[in-house]
Order: sequence, then C-alpha cells, then structure tokens
Amino acid sequence: MSDAAVRRFVDRHRNGPEFQDETRLLAPILAGGRILYVVDGSDPYSRDYEAEMEILRWTGRPRMALINRIGPGDHSAEWRKALGQYFSLVREFDANRVGFEDRVRLLESFRELDEGARSMLDEAIAALRGEREGRRREAAREIAALVGFALTNRVELALGKDEGPDSRRAEAWGRLTDGLREREAAARAEVQRLYRRSRLVVKDGAWDAEALKGDLFAERTWQLLGLSHGQTALVGALLGGTVGGLVDVKTGGTSLGMGILLGALSGGGYMLSRSLKKLGSAETLAGQVLKGTRVVRFGPIDHVKLPWVLLDRAVLHHRIVSGRPHSVRGETGPVEGEKDAGVSRSLGVTEARRAEKLFSALRKSRGGVPELPGAELRAWVESLLQKA
Repeated sequence: MSDAAVRRFVDRHRNGPEFQDETRLLAPILAGGRILYVVDGSDPYSRDYEAEMEILRWTGRPRMALINRIGPGDHSAEWRKALGQYFSLVREFDANRVGFEDRVRLLESFRELDEGARSMLDEAIAALRGEREGRRREAAREIAALVGFALTNRVELALGKDEGPDSRRAEAWGRLTDGLREREAAARAEVQRLYRRSRLVVKDGAWDAEALKGDLFAERTWQLLGLSHGQTALVGALLGGTVGGLVDVKTGGTSLGMGILLGALSGGGYMLSRSLKKLGSAETLAGQVLKGTRVVRFGPIDHVKLPWVLLDRAVLHHRIVSGRPHSVRGETGPVEGEKDAGVSRSLGVTEARRAEKLFSALRKSRGGVPELPGAELRAWVESLLQKA
C-alpha cells in the first residue's frame, strides 16, 4: 500500500459524518507533516495498535516513536520490538525526568531522520538554546545580586542617651538576618518566574531538602553547605602566600622564601579562625558609632562562610528549577546524579581563591555593590550555573 490509499480515504471521508478524528489526523500528515508517535511503555503492548501504525507507515512521511513510561510497569522491550517494524526511529523518553539537553537531543534525532526539516529544526534548537542562555544569564544576575546584598548590607540604629553599641547588637542582628532571608526568598521567586515554575515542592528526606528548606542561619544548614574548614584554610594559605611572595620580591630574595611560608601560615590560620567564628558574635557583627552622632552602624555580617552558603543554596535551587520538566506537578527530588554537597565543595582552591578575592572587595565597599567586582561576580556565577 502507498500514500495514495490514505489520500483516497481522507478525500472520501473529509466532510462526511464518519472518521472525523481520523481524517483530521491524517490530512496534515499528507500535507507534509512529520509523525511523532508516543506510547505509554508502562502498559502492555497490544496488536490492536498495529492497524493505525500500518496506516501511518503507508503515508511515507518521516516517523519517530517515543516510549514514555507513565506508570510503574515496564513493557518497553515489547513496545520497542513492535515499533521498530513501523517507525524509522524508536526512542525511550521519560517526560517527567528528562532535562533540557535530553529534549534537544530528541530534536536532533528527528533532524537526522528528516532532511527536509533540518533548517527548521536548526532554527528551533538555536531558539531554545538562546532562550535557555538568556534565562541562565538573568538567574546569575539575580543570584549575584543576592550575594552582593549579603556582603554590603548595613543597618543604622539610633542610640539612647545611656546606650552603647553592644546594647543594639541583638536588634541589628535580627534586622540583618531577616532582611537577608527576605532577599533570598525574593531571589528564589524571581528564578522560578524566569523558568515559569510558580511552585516548587522538594521531597523531604534527602540532603537537598535540608539544604534548601532549612533556615538560612541554622547550624545544620552551615554544616551541609559552604566551604569546608579545610578548604577555607587552603584558600587563606594561598592568599597569604601571594602576599608573602610580594615581600620576597621586595627583599630581592634575601628572605629565602620565608615571606611565602609565613604568609601562607598566617593566611591559612586567619581564614580558618574566621570560618570557626560563632554567628552573631562581635567578630561577625561589628558596630561603628558614626562620628559626631549617636548613631551606630552594624554590618555587613562578616563571616567567611556566608556568601558560600548563600551561593550553594541558590545554585542548588536553580539546578532543580531549571532541570524540572513542566509535566511534573507534584514534589521533586534532586537531579539525577547529584552529589550530596554544594557546588562550593567541588571547587578547586584556585577558583575558590578567585571568588574569595571578589567577596573581600565587596565587603570593603561602601554604598552598594561596585560595578567591577559586581560584573565579575555575575560572570562567575553564570559559569557555575552552566556547569551545575
């Protein structure tokens, strides 16, 4: 049989009372459409499907079949064997678990199957990638702004007649931490808006649920995320060694490398001590009485782990939001292959040092996030999102 028989069938019944659904399906195929045939691989295969598959084969149009398991059963093998007789290409495709790249590869497979559609599919793939990159860029901008806010935010409180800065420390801590919680929630909402995910419910029981749903300043959250104490010490040693190396250069090498050694030891010890500081202590929330006034300024929160914890939570949130298929309506778990650790603990010490220098520049700023370190931070965060 050929497409002529199918055309006669469509012409005969196009305006008749019978076979309305069949003619509506076949008419666009005969007009040049391509066929994507989707079956539920959780249901057993039945020979009842063979008649419609045979008719689709008669059309002579490019044909791909997808096996998508919706339920718990798995009859994919028998479906694959049957579909292979009628379709040029057969693929398994779990719409509730596949990511963006899986969808692109599906289009690329169809591209190889149908030479006439290659230019259109190339345009579609390019458009999808462009849209994806744009969303990632805007998400990176939002996450970088969140980190920048944490590193620069300050509060000013008026002092009473007999008050000193320490008497207002608890209030300042509450304002700074609540403000950061609100800013993080706003950043998450914006990232979900970018990816058109109005709601996100993460399953309890996995490490990512603790990391995402736990309070930002809970001790458990800080145990799960951020640089480890060992990483922090190594970053400090590398930063201190760099400074010590400058001393060696200035002494013409007469220090015999002692500058690098001492710089590394002091830098590592200093960063480790900062990593071990208790949140909310005088060392992490220093107050400054403004000259000539009875106003004290607190902030930013000076803890070396803070930007890393924020960054880990934001990258994990983005990973789940950007990787979650639109077909998923209920709870979601971690992305396949995801490790039980934040992105910061997978970084090399050189990259961590680069980030710590950016964080340090932001902490020293006055009046918001400076353009240069802010732009560098956005670019770096975008690279993290691309790799995560």
